[in-house]
Amino acid sequence: MEIKSGEDRGDIDFTLADSPAVSLSGSVSEIPRASFQLEVSLRLAESSAIATTVSTATARVGSDGRFRFPRVAAGAYRIRFTAFPVPFWSSGSTVMTQRILGMTPAFTTSSFREGQPVGPLPPTPTVWAELPVVVGDRDLAGLTLVVKPGARISGRVEFRGVSALPTSQQLLATPVAIMSADVRNLGLVPVGRIEANGDFTTVGVPPGRYAVEPMPTQTLLGALAWNQTWRLESTMVQGQVVTDDLIAVGEKDVEGVTAVFTDSRTELTGLVRDVFGAARPDATLYVFPTDPGSWGRAREVLPTRAGRFKITGLPTGDYFLAAVTGEPPEHWNTPAFLGTLIAMAERVAVMSTGNAPIEITVR
Repeated sequence: MEIKSGEDRGDIDFTLADSPAVSLSGSVSEIPRASFQLEVSLRLAESSAIATTVSTATARVGSDGRFRFPRVAAGAYRIRFTAFPVPFWSSGSTVMTQRILGMTPAFTTSSFREGQPVGPLPPTPTVWAELPVVVGDRDLAGLTLVVKPGARISGRVEFRGVSALPTSQQLLATPVAIMSADVRNLGLVPVGRIEANGDFTTVGVPPGRYAVEPMPTQTLLGALAWNQTWRLESTMVQGQVVTDDLIAVGEKDVEGVTAVFTDSRTELTGLVRDVFGAARPDATLYVFPTDPGSWGRAREVLPTRAGRFKITGLPTGDYFLAAVTGEPPEHWNTPAFLGTLIAMAERVAVMSTGNAPIEITVR
């Protein structure tokens, strides 16, 4: 069904019909040692286009590699299994993990001591498997998930500008985040780092589209954070700019990634008003590139109590800027939601030389 902005629906009724529920059971071909999240998920085959983190069902993988879904309705599904290695504990470093859930990474740290670098990645590989199944009116047994190694993403950081470069200590203390275009929850993964020479490598991931970004704001000491000077301008693979910031990952490692940082600053400032000219501090602003392929750069911004806003650090280029009222959606950074904002948005060209203040009318 389609729900439009501000629309209420009270005519949604369900008819409960008897339908046989069957069981699915099988095994994983290889149980990795020292891995996170030993469980398999079951999702409707068409659910990859739906912005949800919810699986139809999950089942634990036993020590013998076996799993079982006891009650499954008829339909087409995909059974997925991903096991990430646990962090590698190294003396003199800080263990970091992150949760891969869409485009917003959440970091956790342990064994923290001031001045320590992010620890090295574990040598154990990530493994994954996927199996399409069609469920009818009979139990399915003997399913086998053949695991494969996850692909790692590697490359280096490059700095373009005249400011002082980050020190080797700053680089070693900077985690490299992995973000996914798929909103499914991949769970906790060990975090890689930038090496002293500027190289980086991520933990292995299953096939999909990912953004890889060094996160200087997550450095372990405020004095080490170099994001006040440098910001990510673009991501390149084998010398070609990735226009949507998302890297297509298959079953082979992706090499030759370059994260380009610049010290040039951009800034959008202005005021949010309603049609009568009154400031609207209750509005929410969304700024996203006019190129749908780059919507991974979308931002959600709240104005001050006076209705003023400031957006810094956007890469130069053409953007849509929209201001709306009401409760923001939980998954606002989806193409479906951003697409609805285009008709009401202002077009803005973000320039490295600066932009004049903008007055935007809330819709």
